[in-house]
Amino acid sequence: MKIIPITRIYLLAIVIIASLLRMTLPGLSEFKADEARLYASSLHFITNLEIPTHGITSSIGIPNFPISTWIYAIPLTLWKHPYSATIFTGLLNSVSIIFCWYITKRFWNTRTALIATMLFASSPWAVIFSRKIWAQNTLPFFVGAWALSGLIALHERRTWPTFLHGLLTFCIPQIHFSGLALIPISLINFIICRKQITWKPLIIGATSAMVLAAPLIMHFNNSGSLPTLSLLNNSLKTTNFESLKYYWMLSIGSDIHSITGPTKYADFLSSIPDYTAVHWLWTILIILGCARLTIMHRLQSSATRMILSWLIVPLLIQYISPFDVHLHYFIVTFPVQYIVAAIGADQLLNMLKPQVFRTTGWSLVLSSVFLQTWAIISLLQYVSTHNTQGGFGTPLSMTMNAINKVQYLYSNTDSSEVLILGIGDDPNIHEYPAIYNSLLSNIPHRFVDGRYSNLFPKLPAIVLHHQTANSQTIHNHYHQLSFGKSYVRLRPGEGTITVSKILPFGITTNTYHPFEPPRTLANGVSILGYSAHTTENSLEWAIHWNPGEQTTTKYHFFNHLYNDTGEKLGQSDSPSFPANQWEEGDRVISFFTDKFNSQVKQLKVGMYTYPGLENILFIDDSGKPLGTEVTVRWPEHQ
Repeated sequence: MKIIPITRIYLLAIVIIASLLRMTLPGLSEFKADEARLYASSLHFITNLEIPTHGITSSIGIPNFPISTWIYAIPLTLWKHPYSATIFTGLLNSVSIIFCWYITKRFWNTRTALIATMLFASSPWAVIFSRKIWAQNTLPFFVGAWALSGLIALHERRTWPTFLHGLLTFCIPQIHFSGLALIPISLINFIICRKQITWKPLIIGATSAMVLAAPLIMHFNNSGSLPTLSLLNNSLKTTNFESLKYYWMLSIGSDIHSITGPTKYADFLSSIPDYTAVHWLWTILIILGCARLTIMHRLQSSATRMILSWLIVPLLIQYISPFDVHLHYFIVTFPVQYIVAAIGADQLLNMLKPQVFRTTGWSLVLSSVFLQTWAIISLLQYVSTHNTQGGFGTPLSMTMNAINKVQYLYSNTDSSEVLILGIGDDPNIHEYPAIYNSLLSNIPHRFVDGRYSNLFPKLPAIVLHHQTANSQTIHNHYHQLSFGKSYVRLRPGEGTITVSKILPFGITTNTYHPFEPPRTLANGVSILGYSAHTTENSLEWAIHWNPGEQTTTKYHFFNHLYNDTGEKLGQSDSPSFPANQWEEGDRVISFFTDKFNSQVKQLKVGMYTYPGLENILFIDDSGKPLGTEVTVRWPEHQ
């Protein structure tokens, strides 16, 4: 019987634990606007077989390359569900653990490889970034393959590793712009070893990667703009000191409490032990590793030069970058800091000659790995049960519970569509519309920004009301028409998602004061009437109207308040229900408010384009323009 080497058993155990941390409980994952837009783009790609020419907009304001959309389309071909893409991210990151093992074992030794793999597997930020759909969260897999292929190419004249390295060197920056740091690393190391490199496959690989970038170039050419220069001018900095802090945080696993948000981090910190000693131990190991590589190896080894340049160059580039730096910009360094730390740990263990000292050294390393693993488990447990506003978003499983209720109602009733009521109405700008646009892509839906309006279609519909616990007022006039309500309770203090069915808006529900003719605008909008309510501190009123034909033009309402002498006392403008969502038979109620004034006697209402500020004229039945506003008396009794 063949005996499995003990090191393979250790590796298997480490990979299993790392995979459990990264792949289990996919519902315990953030699903905010960026995640939703990337998921929606990949889903649209495989559903409609339309090859995207660009990715979602990056943090510096320009579109990403489409390669991330293509990558996330892979798991969605098997299962069209956000859990599929989330698990896929964890799977890629779990495989990167194996790359870490092979790099370290092949070019150093087995003990160093075991330590590096344990450190990487338990790295808190590596786990955090592996548990949600983000383009940059796939980087550890591709960077690991880049490093391994590069090291093999530097030591052996093999065609396929060299081709793969050339391909990945120029593909990784297309996944995320932080990958640009890998280009000078490869060029420097390959130029130094130029006599032993087979350049032809390297060039072919690099050229193949550039071909993959062509769709984004075509997109910029068609759009006629490339905003990079203006971004540079707007955000020019001489140096970026925060890059030092972020790189250190990412490498040693500190400050993971920031995930819990500004109001909960102190509470979370009180629930876990002080990790300062662990963070300093990992810092010391990285310093020792750097010292061993630079002093003992004297940069004569190509593997040493590759590892040290991989460790240092991304930091230097972010330090001089003209853009704001973010923590995730350093994902591209995983797992080099743990390889270096393991080299330092190996040197430390070699220095500890007595067995008791060596055992103590191993105990420190293993204890730090255990404590880091415990910290990330504690963090995941905490964010699953606490409202971490400004930090970790609503767990995906809670949002999916609401989506499942909507899908059941839509499949088993005569509902024609879903109305998503909340904050925002544009998936390209607002968070909640982006989330639900991606999760309800197979069901007709429209977005209603409850701060400004309520929509009542002519056919039965489903209303999904994402009600947060913030202070913004969301108008909800669906109560009198809704039935069959069900609720999804979010984390304590976070709010509730309500799912209900509504009947068509009937004539019996009209409770407004009608406007006198003319009531029709040139864009087809019919202003029907208004209702008003006075409080101690404010005047509140609603305009009832029917939309015209669907268009991409944006409109706003103006409301001017006057006294009997014609003196203007107040004004309230706000967006109309978006014209790109108008449908025949819709009834819309738009809401307005102004400070209280007992002298208000008249209300003048009109509409204009935005941001063009062009007034829309009222017209008569023959189409003759009659003016830009309609006037009514402010009701004496509401």
